[in-house]
Amino acid sequence: MELRRRTGAIIHDESLALMEDAERLHALDIADIFNVRISKCGGVLAALKLAAFARQRGIQTQLGCMVGETSILSSAGVRFLEQTPGVTYCEGAYGKLLMGEDVSRRSVHFGLGGRPPRLRTAGLVADVNPALLRAHCIEEPIVVEL
Repeated sequence: MELRRRTGAIIHDESLALMEDAERLHALDIADIFNVRISKCGGVLAALKLAAFARQRGIQTQLGCMVGETSILSSAGVRFLEQTPGVTYCEGAYGKLLMGEDVSRRSVHFGLGGRPPRLRTAGLVADVNPALLRAHCIEEPIVVEL
């Protein structure tokens, strides 16, 4: 394929949101790298399934991000990385670099050399500041503690 020859790889981002997209791109033999964005692809479990599908078929995986993601989504990205072997590229977890404030008391962001942060407890560990969260909501947020 001419595009692959000229670029070296075809990375799917906007064309990949659902498992059906992954299956179609693989069947067309135009899938070299999947850019999996947790929030766009249906959450952590759906993203993990897409990454497993890719790994089983020799398709590389990149963890993508959303511009201005808070530490809540960054925590999900770190958990994704912990469960997904062989992620080729990773973006996200920029903390306050791309936004004025985070809704978390402790920002989750990559360290020196792009090392992911170590999350010290189970689950999504964003320590959400309720006042900051409310400031970004149109209506009162629903808080569920598990």
